[in-house]
Amino acid sequence: PKSPVPLTLRGQVLLAQGNVKGAEAAFTDAVALGGNIQAAQRGLGQALAAQGQVDRAIEQYRKALAKNDNDVITLNNLAWLLVDSKKQPDQALPLATKAAQLAPRSPEVADTLGWVQYHRGAYAEAEKALSFAEQQAPSNGQVKYHLGLTYAKLGKKEKALAKERDKA
Repeated sequence: PKSPVPLTLRGQVLLAQGNVKGAEAAFTDAVALGGNIQAAQRGLGQALAAQGQVDRAIEQYRKALAKNDNDVITLNNLAWLLVDSKKQPDQALPLATKAAQLAPRSPEVADTLGWVQYHRGAYAEAEKALSFAEQQAPSNGQVKYHLGLTYAKLGKKEKALAKERDKA
């Protein structure tokens, strides 16, 4: 194809099917065709992150944001990689904050923002974001885990233990 759109769609389908190598190839081909296909750049970042290629994924997410700096998924994914894989919460904070402003009802975005705040040592702010995430997604074990760790840091041992039981 001469258009990156079919390749981007193929990459999205392959990614959804768990075929990250195939998705990477499709997104790479889409990006190579040029154009302003931000979705292909983001998809390539997702495929690379799924393969543990964090530095390459970060590079693709940054390129995607250069095309659309209001893409919530890209903002959230990049913030997550920066805080969780690269241990750079201060770099992740503006990205997670912007994602939360753009998607204020998203439990995934709130979880990322809370996790960033946790790693910054801003436990009260982490508790606020993570409590909201738990309200929105009460069965999400990752959110419960993050909130439990936050409670422990705040000295709320009973609440921390309750989250540990909820998670199990």
